[in-house]
Amino acid sequence: MSYTDQELELRYQRSSDVVEVFLVEDNRLFRRGLSELLAANDPTLHIAGSATSGEEALDQIPALLPDVVLMDIHLPGITGPEAIRRLAIRCPPVRVLVISGSAEDRDVMEAILAGARGYILKTAPVEEITAGIHAAAEGASLLSPVVAAQLLDHVRENAASLRVGADPVGELTPRELEVLRLMALGLENAEIARELVISTRTARNHVASILEKLQMHNRIQAAVYAVRHGVV
Repeated sequence: MSYTDQELELRYQRSSDVVEVFLVEDNRLFRRGLSELLAANDPTLHIAGSATSGEEALDQIPALLPDVVLMDIHLPGITGPEAIRRLAIRCPPVRVLVISGSAEDRDVMEAILAGARGYILKTAPVEEITAGIHAAAEGASLLSPVVAAQLLDHVRENAASLRVGADPVGELTPRELEVLRLMALGLENAEIARELVISTRTARNHVASILEKLQMHNRIQAAVYAVRHGVV
């Protein structure tokens, strides 16, 4: 199933504040418990559907076009990262938030580089999970604090060996390099605006331009790229 840009735009003109969430989790008890927990703690979240594998998710999601897909990274059949990559091609507006029991560097990196909007641990409090869902729905990114610290440490430790290939950083303006550096330090748009004494809208425009020039899906990928290339 494919959609024109106009059809996708119309599907995403939401008439309410409800966020449609699709769960991808092979553990039935955890899936049911998570669904009930989210519904009980945040009435703005609606579980639009669920799947037990990446294949099932890819079959169902194009027809539903939820706002956010909450996906485990370790799934039977195709892997979580592969499912994320295929979703990015088939349903570009759908945002994927990974929820996993693993904080391993490799798992986090694969998920983020595949296009995930964030990475939350299954042990995280429900408030953190709901915050991640809302962030993804708005096009922002959220990492569990433990995951964020481990990810940046890993990238810094391996920065020298990762600096290969073309360098799109050279295409950024001096101001965009400043914004990218602050993104890599974990600052959000409003914080970047205060730091650089610019409007939040201008900061948001700089971030959008940076993502386009670097051909990145989200600011987490851009932050990782910045550390790899010595911007920070």
